[in-house]
Amino acid sequence: MTPKQIKQSIETGTLRLSFWQRFTHYSIVIYCAMLPVLFAFLNFYDYINDFERHYVHVKIWFYLVSAALSIFFYFLQRKRLQLTLVKTTLNRAEILAVAGDIVKSNRWELKQKNNTLLIAKTNPPFISGSWGEQITIIFSDNKMLINSICDPDKISSVVSYGNNKRNVGKILEEMRRLERFHL
Repeated sequence: MTPKQIKQSIETGTLRLSFWQRFTHYSIVIYCAMLPVLFAFLNFYDYINDFERHYVHVKIWFYLVSAALSIFFYFLQRKRLQLTLVKTTLNRAEILAVAGDIVKSNRWELKQKNNTLLIAKTNPPFISGSWGEQITIIFSDNKMLINSICDPDKISSVVSYGNNKRNVGKILEEMRRLERFHL
C-alpha cells in the first residue's frame, strides 16, 4: 500500500486497493453485469437481422435478476472493505510488536510492514475452500484499523467460509488480552 492509500484508508475507514486488486475484488460484480449486456447485444443482433424470439418474459426476468445480483454483490464487496476501528492504550511500538506476534502465531505470511501498516496473507491448503486472505492492520495514534478480505491478488472469491471474521477476531482477542495486562 502506498502512503496515499494508507491516508485515504484512515480518512474514509475503508481499505484502499490498487487498480488490479479492486478489479479482482469486484470481478463478481463485473461478471453479473456482463450477462445482461451480452443479452442486450444478442437482442440488438436479432433486431438488426429481423429475427424474433418469443421468450420476452424470460429475458426480462434474466435482466432483472442479473442486475439485482450485480447490485447486491457490489454492496457486499464494498462492505467487506470497511475497516474495524480498535482504540487501544498501547503505543505504536507495542501495537507493532503485538501485530508481529499475531502474524507469527497464526503462520500468516508477512507481506508489508512499516510503522503505519502491516499486511499479511494466509496460504491455506488447496482443499480448505479458500484461496487465502489478506489481513491489513493500519496503525494510527492509539488506534488500529483492521480488515481481512479474500486475497485480492488471487482469484476472486465470493465466500470466505468465515475465515475473514475469524482473522479479525483473532487480532481483536489478542489486543483485548494484552490491554488487560497493560493496565
